[in-house]
Amino acid sequence: MKKKSFSDLDKEILHNILKVCVEEGDSGPEAGPDLRRSELLEDLLAESLPNSSQDKPLISKHLDSICDISGLTEGVSLRALLLHPETDISILHKIRKQGKILLRRAKSPEMRDVATTLYYAAIASALVFHNEKISKLSKDKLRQTLSALSQATWQPSDLAKLLKKAELCCQAPEG
Repeated sequence: MKKKSFSDLDKEILHNILKVCVEEGDSGPEAGPDLRRSELLEDLLAESLPNSSQDKPLISKHLDSICDISGLTEGVSLRALLLHPETDISILHKIRKQGKILLRRAKSPEMRDVATTLYYAAIASALVFHNEKISKLSKDKLRQTLSALSQATWQPSDLAKLLKKAELCCQAPEG
């Protein structure tokens, strides 16, 4: 039995199939960067915290090794660390620092936005789960930034909820 190829299809049918595929895949010019941001952020959140024992004092290297040996962070996704209420505040500091590093290395506006999100998600997690502000920014400035990030259409819903909760934490007077 001979296999059919695209050339065997009626040209009008083929045209209609391609038209539907293009229409479904085309979300307009604005979706391009937002789709890219969403994909980059999902990829980043699936990664685990990198081992950062380089350029550290010996005692700090040993503490990192103990954490890695005990499996506290090894293989745990950044998403899981950010969204878990019992993630240690020192881990959230490391995630914030990682966001800063990624922000400095970002080569595109989309990657800058993703790195910024990671940075503020760590701050948000500390606010929501530990009632600690791990940033020197005022609560008002944090609230504004968290609000903008939580409303971004490319944010995953779980992260947007965390950012929104942190925004509410910032409405309380500083003390």
